[in-house]
Amino acid sequence: MSTVCMAKTMRKRILIAFLLATPGPAFAQVPRFEPGPEAEVAALSALDPATRLAAVGRLARFKTHDGARQALTQALIEDPDVRLRQAAATLLSRAAGKGVRQALTVASTCDPDPATRKGLAAFSRGARVRCHEQAGALPAGAALPRSEARLLTYLSHPHGHVRLKALRQLARLRSAALRRRAWDMASRDPFWSVRADALRILATSYGRKTLEVAQYALSQDPDERVRGAALEVLAYFKDPATTPWILRSMRTEPEVRMQLAGLRTLTQLPAATSEASLVELAQAHKNEALRIAALATLGAPAGRPAVQALYERLLTADRSGRVRAAVLKALSTSRTRAACVARAQRVTDEDPEVRRVVVEQLGGCDAATAVPALVTVLATERATAVRLAAARVLGAYGEPRVFEALRRAATTDSDEGVRRQAAVGAARSPSQEAWISAQLAATVDASPAVRLKAGVALCALQVPNAYRALVRLLWVDKHTPIRAAMARCFGDVDHPLVDIGLSVAHATDGDASVLRAVEGAQRQRLARLEANLARAKSGTPSQRVETVQRLHPSPNPKVRQVLEHLLFKDADARVRAAAAAVLARFADQRALQQLALAGQAEQDATTRQAILGRHAELTQRWSSARSALELNALLLQLRSTDAAARLQAAVSLGTLKDRRAWGPLQQATKAAERELRYAAVVALATFGDLAVVARAAKGEADATTRSQLIQLNYLRGASPEKLVAALGSDKVEEVRRAVEAAAIRPTERAVPWLARLALSHLDKEIREAAARALVHYEAALAHWAVRTASDHDASKGLRQSLWSLSVLAEGGNS
Repeated sequence: MSTVCMAKTMRKRILIAFLLATPGPAFAQVPRFEPGPEAEVAALSALDPATRLAAVGRLARFKTHDGARQALTQALIEDPDVRLRQAAATLLSRAAGKGVRQALTVASTCDPDPATRKGLAAFSRGARVRCHEQAGALPAGAALPRSEARLLTYLSHPHGHVRLKALRQLARLRSAALRRRAWDMASRDPFWSVRADALRILATSYGRKTLEVAQYALSQDPDERVRGAALEVLAYFKDPATTPWILRSMRTEPEVRMQLAGLRTLTQLPAATSEASLVELAQAHKNEALRIAALATLGAPAGRPAVQALYERLLTADRSGRVRAAVLKALSTSRTRAACVARAQRVTDEDPEVRRVVVEQLGGCDAATAVPALVTVLATERATAVRLAAARVLGAYGEPRVFEALRRAATTDSDEGVRRQAAVGAARSPSQEAWISAQLAATVDASPAVRLKAGVALCALQVPNAYRALVRLLWVDKHTPIRAAMARCFGDVDHPLVDIGLSVAHATDGDASVLRAVEGAQRQRLARLEANLARAKSGTPSQRVETVQRLHPSPNPKVRQVLEHLLFKDADARVRAAAAAVLARFADQRALQQLALAGQAEQDATTRQAILGRHAELTQRWSSARSALELNALLLQLRSTDAAARLQAAVSLGTLKDRRAWGPLQQATKAAERELRYAAVVALATFGDLAVVARAAKGEADATTRSQLIQLNYLRGASPEKLVAALGSDKVEEVRRAVEAAAIRPTERAVPWLARLALSHLDKEIREAAARALVHYEAALAHWAVRTASDHDASKGLRQSLWSLSVLAEGGNS
């Protein structure tokens, strides 16, 4: 054997031995090629339905593959061919995986084909699927061909956005072949937006021939958005023959929104048809909200016998209080006496909503009919909302019995909102002025019981023009229970006078029970203020505006801080304007500066004009106040021939404390008029010449004036305790000398007593003298007392004088 042959034989033997030594067959070691589902998945995008259906069949062996399951899930939800969707559902029902069961559940409820939904009914049990909440946005597709023939083929495209785009383009081309295809798409396409758009296109392209498919969609389509499109189509044609379809739909429609949409469609049909349908719905529909909406649509009967008869039946026999209330609202335009009497008779209806509506509607009726019923409701009704409505409506009537009912409710009602509304209504009543006058007279009655009753009644009614009298009761009444009662009542009142009233009472009253009541009221008011300040910085703009409007100028620095923050930082122009209005009422230099800055920074033209208007008004008031206390004018007045003018000038120069007035005032101490001499001595003493009073007393020829100067000199040097005792004296002359002494030698303990005198003393001259004395003090209470007195003093002339003093206290002449 040749060498070559021997080598070949050897190689063959080695190969056979290797194969024999390897476990298993040799072909098991060679990797096999396993094709994936990519080709079948791609075939699901083919235009030909048969090709797509065959691809679904081939995907059966890949049902465990994620890509195949995802493609089948998309085909189940979106493919236009019902046979393909059913085949996909069959495959997926035997598969497991993420999203498979959810897709089958959606299809069991939302597939447009009833047979498909029935076949998947097992997946809908216990599931709550709302078709209109499923994803429905169609992504943008590629450009389509322009020819009609090729576009028609794209109506069978497996992707919904492509079908919809082809449908729109064919409608623009007015394709004659589109009608049949669009008909199928409007009723059988699996994608809701395609069905809805197909309906609209059919309506505009083929007119009333679309009504049949609209009826099918209204009764059979599983998606409420498509049923809504069907209602749009019916409303577009306004055909009376479609009324039974709409009524049938409203009886079987599960969605309340769609029932109301059907109601709106009915109202667009011819009047006679829609009225009969609305009457039927209002009387017999199972949904209460729809019945109420139908009644609101029907409105007042106004010569319509069927509607009138319906309302009579519902008012007497319907069990739903809300429906009876809706009938009353529909009848609200009638103001005949018979209608008003009928309403008044229903204030005892068993349903509180009916009672509330009746009360509101009685507002336009005559007083003889409405007032007795409303007064009874306000006094006896258990439902708070009904009493609140009665208080609001009664405020429009000005009879004395109405005022008495509102006043009692403002004092005794268990609900704070009703009390507040009753107080507002009573404040508008013409009878209030006479009642307030009588109660104010009673606050100075000799009987403590009468004063207590009058004070509590006035305080509960919260009438601002009575607060001065109530503050006076808190400060000076000799009967401790009256002072304590006023303090407790002030816990519910927000007003600058009350701010000062409680502060002064806390500093001047020595009774423990009164002090406890004062402290309780202050805590109560502070808690309410903190809550209002928190609401002013949060919530809706309308809530912030309402809260800001309830604020008032206060010594509490947080109030100003919040208002300034809103003025500059709030995003809503209405809030900024409201904050500017309250800040302007502070009427001081800081308010002027902040309003000027805010007016320059404001971007909204209307708000800027309002802010600058308030700044201009306040600037004008300040200018007028400065001119009233201008040094040269006062010096000229001191040299005039008018005795009263010279006396007033001497008093004002003492308040002004300008050293340039020293010489003229020295000359005035030698004047012939004793009142002028006395005023000039007091003015010089306020300049710091403490010996001038003693010298003037020694040289004074008039006995009365000398006695006054001696008393003033004694109090000027007396201890703070004796000065405070004199300020609280019942003797007018002693109080007058104590006020002058407190101006000559400021004593911090005198501030609350001076504030009390400036705001409550019955003598006008003492009120003014106390305010002038307060100008010499740096305490915040002193400035607030003068400012508040300038707004609330009983004398108009004194208010103007006190305003000038308030500006002076703020450094208005600096």
